[in-house]
Amino acid sequence: MFSPLIEDLRDKRSQFTQACRENVLGITGANAYARQVIQVMQDHFRKLAPSPSGWFLAAVGGLGREEMSFVSDVDLVFVYAKHLPASLHSLVHSLVQGMWDGGFELGHSVSSVTGMKQLIKDDFSARTTCLETRLIFGDQSLYDRWRKEILTHNSRRQRKQFLNMLNMAREKRGELLAKSIYLLEPNIKEGLGGLRDLHALRWCGTLFEQDPEPWTLRDAGYIDGTEYGWLEQARDFMWRVRLQLHLISPRRQDQLVMQYQPELAARLGFEDNPAGGRAVEGFMRSYYRHTARVRRVTDFLLEKLRLDLTSSRQRSRRQKILPGPFVLDGRHIRFYDPQLVAANPGLIMHLFWQAARYEAHFHHETGQVVRNHLESFTEKWRSDPNIVEEFFDILLCPRMSFPVLKVMLETGFLEAFLPEFSPLRYRVQHDAYHLYTVDEHLLRSVKELHSILAGEDPDVLPSEFSHQWLNEMLPERRIFFLAALIHDVGKGQGHGHAQRGARMAVEIGTRLGLSEGDLHFLVFLVDQHLLLADTALKRDLAEEKPVEECALNIGTKQRLASLYLLTVADSKATGPQVYTLWRRALLIELGLKVKHFLEQDDWRG
Repeated sequence: MFSPLIEDLRDKRSQFTQACRENVLGITGANAYARQVIQVMQDHFRKLAPSPSGWFLAAVGGLGREEMSFVSDVDLVFVYAKHLPASLHSLVHSLVQGMWDGGFELGHSVSSVTGMKQLIKDDFSARTTCLETRLIFGDQSLYDRWRKEILTHNSRRQRKQFLNMLNMAREKRGELLAKSIYLLEPNIKEGLGGLRDLHALRWCGTLFEQDPEPWTLRDAGYIDGTEYGWLEQARDFMWRVRLQLHLISPRRQDQLVMQYQPELAARLGFEDNPAGGRAVEGFMRSYYRHTARVRRVTDFLLEKLRLDLTSSRQRSRRQKILPGPFVLDGRHIRFYDPQLVAANPGLIMHLFWQAARYEAHFHHETGQVVRNHLESFTEKWRSDPNIVEEFFDILLCPRMSFPVLKVMLETGFLEAFLPEFSPLRYRVQHDAYHLYTVDEHLLRSVKELHSILAGEDPDVLPSEFSHQWLNEMLPERRIFFLAALIHDVGKGQGHGHAQRGARMAVEIGTRLGLSEGDLHFLVFLVDQHLLLADTALKRDLAEEKPVEECALNIGTKQRLASLYLLTVADSKATGPQVYTLWRRALLIELGLKVKHFLEQDDWRG
């Protein structure tokens, strides 16, 4: 019965696969192929018989969304009014058997309207799968009633429940994919900021605006024009990557395995940069830029939708006016009057300072306001003493430095304040050790430093590096934490990043108004941040010479304490495969020997 259909589907799949080999197709290709599959199925079913009454066949999932790869599942639902007709039972059996024999992965469900309604109610995955559908064959009026029920059973309580389930699903994915392998080899579909987040935005558009297309969210004011552009660019990029990955991988998968990344970079037109950037690093940098933007837009949209479902009475009870002027809306901080930022861009830093002070989350409007005023944050504001002081307050805040710096980075404000960060955004080092992009690594170095000083992992320090001793050696910590934030600022421009970073540290420190002594200390830490690790790992510590050379380079116990902590924080922020027990033992041995050398009264002679 279905042999001609299967043959036509195989022809379309073969043609699309060949088209992907000849050209780097993206979302347009994925859309066109899905529509061809639907059209072929509709044409063949019409030839079988006139549309029956009491049941229908619909495309759901990726096929219903009209986004398909040549290896994608074909997801279908057979829905009947009350009783399963015998003709439908035999038709389903024949179609399923034919699809499997034809080499298609088929996902299908057969259910009554009532049963499907209950399934959608009980199973979040089933609900999202059925949010975007296309009728292939059957009772049009029954299909229309079914679609209407899906979209109209949509009370405030049900929408809240949907958002809660969506957030829980994203958190579960985030926990699973936070493992190192998924940071080095991200999953295009399931990773945060990947295709699944783009699907989530479409589901929200369907439920809240009855249209899944991203421009609906833009036109309704949920996202702005810039964010809409990000989503469209990301969707096309991810589909170009996904289709090429499916071509070169011997099995169906969506994980960007490291061995395929160089070939994908070449297929997508990335080339080595003479300044030191490899093609594969440029490719992965683009990937992380797109996923970071999608994740950020998804985070803020879900928060906005949640707040919109909160009654005005509840919201007004939770609002608090802060100096600035800012509003603390529950735990979310925002500008009271965004127009004030145009006249005083320094309010942006003050907002982040208040967020650290009140341990606040960021309101969905905050990112848009900050992004819209970045160009106004000029050199005058970067060197303003009050703004610099607030920046150091944020940097030194144990609990909130990392989350606040993270939002500063994601909104582009950290680059506006420290332009030297711009070349580091999303920069990848293509190896098995560096789990994070350079910018993320620097923020995590600050986080690790706070963790070490809080005594959260006492085993990282030699016994003689007590907290009392460290407090005596580190009375002023501003420069110490600034060094942690910028120690890799020279990366991405070829070899010798420590020395190049030291020269850049002079410019940064001068702009921030550091004293001559603080500036020298900052430059030393950036310039020598590899000294202890290189000596411990590459020299024989049983010999006196390497210890003596290391001690002479460092010069004082104060510098040793700072450099040792920076070295440990740097290693821990790189990844667990870097800060091993062996590496820790070598660093402790070297740290103690250098300390003992510096404590000798006559060493300077």
